Amino acid sequence: MAVIKVENGSWLVYDTGFGDRIQQWEVAYKLSKNNGFSHTLLVEDYAWKETKFIDFPYTETTEDFKTIRHENISVDNSYNLHTELDRNKDYRLSPESQIFRPPSELVSILKLKDKDFENIIREKVKDRIGIHVRNWPHNLDDNRPDITVRFDYDTKIKKVREVLDRYPNEKFYLSSDFTYGGSPSKVIFPQFEKSYHPLCDIYNDYDIIDYRDIVDFKIPIDIPIIVTDTIPFERNWDKDNIPRIIFINGDGLVVSSTIVTVSMQGKVWDTIDKLCELKIKRDVVDLFSLIYSKEFIHSMDTGPFSSFSRFVREYRGEGREDFFGGYDDE
Repeated sequence: MAVIKVENGSWLVYDTGFGDRIQQWEVAYKLSKNNGFSHTLLVEDYAWKETKFIDFPYTETTEDFKTIRHENISVDNSYNLHTELDRNKDYRLSPESQIFRPPSELVSILKLKDKDFENIIREKVKDRIGIHVRNWPHNLDDNRPDITVRFDYDTKIKKVREVLDRYPNEKFYLSSDFTYGGSPSKVIFPQFEKSYHPLCDIYNDYDIIDYRDIVDFKIPIDIPIIVTDTIPFERNWDKDNIPRIIFINGDGLVVSSTIVTVSMQGKVWDTIDKLCELKIKRDVVDLFSLIYSKEFIHSMDTGPFSSFSRFVREYRGEGREDFFGGYDDE
């Protein structure tokens, strides 16, 4: 069967950009559906490890993504979703393909593969309110609307408290990439209760659980993890295409990097692949914990818009929204 190649969007190791990538997947899915599912959706395995945990219909992963010859196709409005596809041709969906209101009613067809895993999440969060607290955008040129001035931590934390106080005597599930250190944060496995973390007081003052309470995460402390130009971790490190080693400490922070020697590069896939899968597992736990919580507090209640929050809201059947927070509850 022919394929539609779906690109990796905003993927980085520490910020996997799921909310952005899933919009590309949705467009490709709808395009194939309107052609009688004439094409399989094809994604790169290293950047779409969600497929290990979530069932993506009509989707396959591959290590040979770049070798498949294709014809480019772009979708920039709803009409293009009905473009007739040649069943004998492979296509690549342009990364810029988007429509102002993507076909997000499709998100609810994505289901966890492991039903025991799903039941654990449901049971843990059934009496809790999920809240997603977003960091400021990593891109300093990103001026999306926000409640606070960028890097104004005091106002940010005060706002989070105000929102939580609207729910007296309630219990919460916290999902967040928020941390000190400006942008980017380079936190893969946040330890919210630690004194270094800006959310530590909130974490200790309210009844809050997080991804570590759902599954046992063994953080790869002080294990050298090799990253290269083909496996992007942090743009400032990767721009010179020099392989490096990173280390993660007990707080889940990336603490150092050194240049990799040629003799060490054979270990790249073993270390980075395990790290990527563990990071994705954390994201999946966050995603479905927010989905299955009894209520959900969007990132825009405490900060900027988040496509991760949008995905949760749409999955819960609470309407669609645009980048600026406008809702469409049809």
